[in-house]
Amino acid sequence: MWRRNMIKVRKSVLMTAVSITLFSQAALTAEEQFFPVLSYRVGPYGANGQAFFGGFIDYLNYVNLKNNGINGVKLVWEECETEYNNAKGIECYERLKDKAKVSTGPIHTMSTGVAYALIDKSVEDHIPLAMVGYGRTDAVDGSVFPYAFPLVSTYQMQASAILKFIKEKEKGSLEGKKIVYLYHDSAYGKEPIVALQEEAKLNKFDLTLIPVAHPGNEQGAQ
Repeated sequence: MWRRNMIKVRKSVLMTAVSITLFSQAALTAEEQFFPVLSYRVGPYGANGQAFFGGFIDYLNYVNLKNNGINGVKLVWEECETEYNNAKGIECYERLKDKAKVSTGPIHTMSTGVAYALIDKSVEDHIPLAMVGYGRTDAVDGSVFPYAFPLVSTYQMQASAILKFIKEKEKGSLEGKKIVYLYHDSAYGKEPIVALQEEAKLNKFDLTLIPVAHPGNEQGAQ
């Protein structure tokens, strides 16, 4: 149930971002709206990427077939394989960012590392960077990152929610408890650490950090 609800929320939020883009004066005169699709369908994380980006493109097709696009503006796209690699993510971004006839729709990389790599470029190029439940937490400050859109939640918010749940189960106190954070040793895995460390000080619990090396398949040492 939670997974289905999150999918619905992601679709709703993403289409809101799409609609905002289409309401720009430039887009209103366009016959189509271009989306750069920085996907990963191969590599160690390919299974996740295949499901998400396949569904994303299916949804763009659905909007075109069902509603003739958005306000009569057809949605078009080009896909570029990043393999969940930051350098390839930048390469794909540079390759696709100027493909639009008028304006470029929001980029949704599904990769915290690639999002980190693109956040300054998105400001320079005035291209919206959507981060739905992932990405850089401090991007919530729109005065600093005007083209970054961290939607639904951030990793630090999710970490705080987990601790709140544990605290409720422990009758309102985490003092003296030992909490282990077993995390992927990458940008997204490291993102909640600062929040967890501050929570440990505030709630007086012992925090143990255990990294798992890329790609995360082997965890025997942990």
